[in-house]
Amino acid sequence: MRSIALSGTFAAIIAIALILAVIYIPGIGLGINTTTTATTPSPSNTGTMEVLLTDPPTVPENVSAVYIEYSEVQVHIADAGNSSGWYQLTGSGEVNLMSVVNVSQTIATSNLPAGKFNGLRFNVTGVSVTYSPDLDIVKSQNYTGLMVNSHNTLYVWIPGGINVTAAETSAALVDLTPTVVLAGSASNPTFVFIPTATGYVIPSSAIPAESHAIGTRVDLASSSWWTTVERGTHFAIMSVSLTLDSLNITVTNQGTSSVILRLAGVTTQTSLSGGMESTLRTSDIFAIENNGTLVNLNTTNKDSVENQVASGGFLLGPGQSITLSYTGPIRIGFQVGIIVPKYSPPPIVPNQFYMVWVQGNGQIAQAGAYAA
Repeated sequence: MRSIALSGTFAAIIAIALILAVIYIPGIGLGINTTTTATTPSPSNTGTMEVLLTDPPTVPENVSAVYIEYSEVQVHIADAGNSSGWYQLTGSGEVNLMSVVNVSQTIATSNLPAGKFNGLRFNVTGVSVTYSPDLDIVKSQNYTGLMVNSHNTLYVWIPGGINVTAAETSAALVDLTPTVVLAGSASNPTFVFIPTATGYVIPSSAIPAESHAIGTRVDLASSSWWTTVERGTHFAIMSVSLTLDSLNITVTNQGTSSVILRLAGVTTQTSLSGGMESTLRTSDIFAIENNGTLVNLNTTNKDSVENQVASGGFLLGPGQSITLSYTGPIRIGFQVGIIVPKYSPPPIVPNQFYMVWVQGNGQIAQAGAYAA
């Protein structure tokens, strides 16, 4: 069962890194909207194409809703160039992303000439975040969410492509996994919306009858094909070695899909549910480079984080293992020390228990360890 991850300030760090994950992970792209160069296939027979959306967002604490406005849903002809061959679908509107966890919502549908299509794109034209600093629903307010660009087009490539057959219905599912950043303070909040997404072909036998109308929602929890997809992304921490000035984390990909490991950390806080609820004052956070080396994340500003992770990320294939390594002082709250010069982050304490975590593909694996 998928759940909404609540991660406070930790979400802000992951979210900034995801700016680059969206740009650099193959199959996913985010850019400023451009004029469509559509080339339409000409077969006389047509079939129906439906686009559904599901979303497990990562949000700061006390966020109760995240609304996106979308438009210009388009599908890409498989044999056309990346900048051309986009075919317009019918669909626009608003979705509360926190209402489609374990649920799909139809966002577009159209009749298309029969053929093969390999990607989708749509504009995210607006974001609104409902937030209350003290969880008092009466005091909840809506705040305009900022995006990486003022007008974004989200590209979602579909591995293997999707075939539209004459007189039949085909459907694709966009698994949108954004992170919402609380960039301001609790009393004066500013929110940043960082999207990333993956596309899947829904088996013809599993296309819900209710999905033909835009806006309809269908439960995914009981769909066996979706359960199989979710199980495909699974990685675990097998061992941890932690000292005052070193960290080694062995991670194994136990799923059937490749995982790009982006961030890791040591923290003094955990939650019983398995999600991470740490703050910068109780963690030291590292970027993962493409050779498996861990580098202390510099959180002076957004640009410094972007520059650190731009060429990073370790691709871990199914069945593979990697030991992520760091040598140097480890200080809990190191990132706060960068921002607040008078703050002196404490070092690792021998024999004290810590939680170590690794983030990849929107998921977190964690394990406990006593410092040597």
